[in-house]
Amino acid sequence: KEILLLLLSPLFVTFLASFLHQYPFRSRLVLFLTPFVIFLIAAGGGYILRKPKFRPIKIIGILLVILLLYKPLSKAIDLIEDPITYSEIKPVLNYIQKHQQPGDVLYVYQRGIYQFQYYAEKYGYQEGDYIIGVDDLDKYDGQELSIAEMTRYEKDLDKLRGNKRVWLLFSHTHIPAERRFLNYYLNEIGLRMDTFEKPGSYVYLYDMSYPN
Repeated sequence: KEILLLLLSPLFVTFLASFLHQYPFRSRLVLFLTPFVIFLIAAGGGYILRKPKFRPIKIIGILLVILLLYKPLSKAIDLIEDPITYSEIKPVLNYIQKHQQPGDVLYVYQRGIYQFQYYAEKYGYQEGDYIIGVDDLDKYDGQELSIAEMTRYEKDLDKLRGNKRVWLLFSHTHIPAERRFLNYYLNEIGLRMDTFEKPGSYVYLYDMSYPN
């Protein structure tokens, strides 16, 4: 019981802090809880395998353990076969900083916002100096890009029309169909003037001052 309480205590404290609006319970900010959850699963699986005296219950326990391990193991195999490359955003930010002019607009693709905000202050960006894109274009749901998803992004990018120089910063865009669509629509509403790319991150400079 003491070990169980010890493993559960970080979860309870984090939930309480979130309930009191003292800590955001989302995304990477709760990754530190992962080891505690893994320990809980391992302890539960070990208990099921050791304690039950009845064979049917033991078989069910083994099946549950297999089900729990299936997804992470299959994901690990996928990553070995097709590893995710790191997104090198710093060289891209250096390039923008070197070539950005007064009055330029900076648009940050939503999936890369955490990475951008981590370095924003270092590169002199404050809140209000950049525009954050709408929610992720693709939800990693295994489905093709839907009409609704594409329309949502078209409306968001349309807000950039009328600007002479727009920097569009992208990071963590690992889905080819997503990038193809973004490139297609940006070329429909503007004229590309510059491109700079590093693994996992890239920036476009567009002139969107001409009506289309």
